[in-house]
Amino acid sequence: MAENILRDQLRGFFGGKSIQTAYDFIVRFNLSRNGGNSFLASQLRADPLMAKFESQGIDFPVFEWHVKNVVLPNNSFKKELQKQGIFGKTFPVLESEGLELKVEFEEDSDHNIGLFIQYLQRRIMSQDGVYENPNNSYINSIDVIIGDRISGQARFKYSFKDCYFLNASEPNYAYANNEAISYVVTFGTDNFDLVVL
Repeated sequence: MAENILRDQLRGFFGGKSIQTAYDFIVRFNLSRNGGNSFLASQLRADPLMAKFESQGIDFPVFEWHVKNVVLPNNSFKKELQKQGIFGKTFPVLESEGLELKVEFEEDSDHNIGLFIQYLQRRIMSQDGVYENPNNSYINSIDVIIGDRISGQARFKYSFKDCYFLNASEPNYAYANNEAISYVVTFGTDNFDLVVL
C-alpha cells in the first residue's frame, strides 16, 4: 500500500512538474508621468536633449529587445522582540529604505541607451546642476512581464511604480574587445504590484 502511495506521488511529481525559465520575460517602460512628460517650456528651450526626448513622449526608443537581464527586488523584514515578563514574542517588521531594480541594457548602433541614461539623469538635475521638481524625476512604471514561451501567453506581471534613476555602470570601449556595449542601470522605487494576467 505504501509503495502505491509513493508511486502515485512520484507520478504526480514528474507528470505535473513545471519550471519557470529565466528567459521568458520582457520589460516595458512607461515613461509618462501624470498623463505626460510635461516639463517647463523654458527648460526645453535651454536643453535640446530634453526637448528631443520629451517630444517623443512615451514612444522613446527603448524596446523590449534592449533588455538583456533584470534582477527583481523583494521586500526584506527583520525580527523584532517584544518581552512580556521573562517570555519573549518575535514578529516581523519591514526593513526597507526603498527597493532597487537592476536592468541590464544592450546598446544599439544609435546609442539610444546612452541617451536614455542622460535623459533619466536630466529629469533629476538639469545640465546646469539645478535639481528639478522631484515629481519630474519619476517615470510612471517599469513592468516586467513573465510569460510561457510554449503557449506564448503572459502569465503575470511585476509592476514597479514611480521609478527613478539611481546609477548606471560605465561602458567599456576597447579595441581588444568585440562584445556588445551594455549598461546595468539601477532604478529606485518604493513598491511594486504582482499582477496575475
